[in-house]
Amino acid sequence: MNPIKMMKTTAGRVVGHARSFGKVQFYLSRKDQPLKLHIGCGRNYKESWINIDFDPATRKDILHDLSKGIPFPDNSVDFIYNEHFIEHLSYKDGFAFMNEAYRVLKPGGVLRIACPDLDFMIEGYTKDNWRSQEWVGLINAHWYPSKGYAFNQNLREDGEHRYMYNYDDLAARLNEAGFFSHHIHAKKMGHSTYPELQNIERRADSLVVEARKDRSFAQSPLLTVVVLSRNNETTIVKTLDSILAQKADFKFIIKVAEDGSKDRTQQVLLEYQEKHPDVIRLMMNGRSLGAEKALHRVLKTIDTEYFAFIEGGDCWTDTGKLQMQIDALRENPQAAVSTHLTSLKDGPSKDHPSSLVCRNVLDLPSIPFYMARKEDLYSLYSSAGNSLFIDKAMAEHNAAEPVSLFSKPRLKSAAYSVMSSYRKRKRKAGS
Repeated sequence: MNPIKMMKTTAGRVVGHARSFGKVQFYLSRKDQPLKLHIGCGRNYKESWINIDFDPATRKDILHDLSKGIPFPDNSVDFIYNEHFIEHLSYKDGFAFMNEAYRVLKPGGVLRIACPDLDFMIEGYTKDNWRSQEWVGLINAHWYPSKGYAFNQNLREDGEHRYMYNYDDLAARLNEAGFFSHHIHAKKMGHSTYPELQNIERRADSLVVEARKDRSFAQSPLLTVVVLSRNNETTIVKTLDSILAQKADFKFIIKVAEDGSKDRTQQVLLEYQEKHPDVIRLMMNGRSLGAEKALHRVLKTIDTEYFAFIEGGDCWTDTGKLQMQIDALRENPQAAVSTHLTSLKDGPSKDHPSSLVCRNVLDLPSIPFYMARKEDLYSLYSSAGNSLFIDKAMAEHNAAEPVSLFSKPRLKSAAYSVMSSYRKRKRKAGS
């Protein structure tokens, strides 16, 4: 780039950022209309929206580098829209954007994403008559020399595209960002239950997905069993069998955070998922993230009214355990957690992780996760409700496991950290 042009561009961005701060405050002060953000607007300026982009040459309302986050506070925005923007971000940066969108949306706020559809591209590539398909005309691609070139151009766009999504992939990432699965939906072009989001797309070759920030639960499943596992090939079968053996009048799912095992744990888990595809969900990591990050990742996806913990390698010894604990929580709506005795090598424990069933009362995706505390696990729920205790051993800890990824000290540390941050947020919100 020409040095003079570079200086002008840099100066324009500096001035733009200074002006943008004042504009954000102005938009927040308006109470007469919904706050609607058009992210990465480019040359597609939308009237009645707050258009945000980082290119000084385009028309916009706020100049901002979105790699540094969305410049609005928590729970302040009604709608977020972007069209053919997220595919220009890396997998990591795209997820960071989804997390930011969840953060700034108000409860009930909606994120709408329109982007190229990877499945649509693959379907077109497999057809012999690719030149006669509608998308070729939409992007003026009649001159492409071959369908291989057409596929690569759609996938890469001369290096501009960084990551392409299909619906399943995009929905899974949105769930990891905190949006409940049953509030994530594919939409037809231009269609929405929200008037603000109707007939908004310009690009007809798009996958369109809406995600609502809504903490209301679906009626089924009622509970998620969280299993963290690493190098548990000799014991994970016993763990899963003890969960699947539970007798309950409600449905539950199992989410396994597999943290980069070096043994055959992954293969065993895949076999079990194939046998129980409606119950077992795997969150596999190619390399170990560490206990803290693996736990945080799975907690953010929990969208059921209750959740339970069990260490990979442990097992539940009473087939009525979940039913008993859920009944206790239903009868005591002020209680946030139910626990029981767990058999250990040195004697029973009252607060072992594999004994816990928790009411999903915290907005876990919005809470920072720090792992440097060692205070008691019950601190997690001290501000959220009472604790119930069942004086019966219904779980067994496998002390022979070589690596206890979901160990009691680590879970206690994680839980206290979540609750500590939650308290600070409650105090801040009440001030």
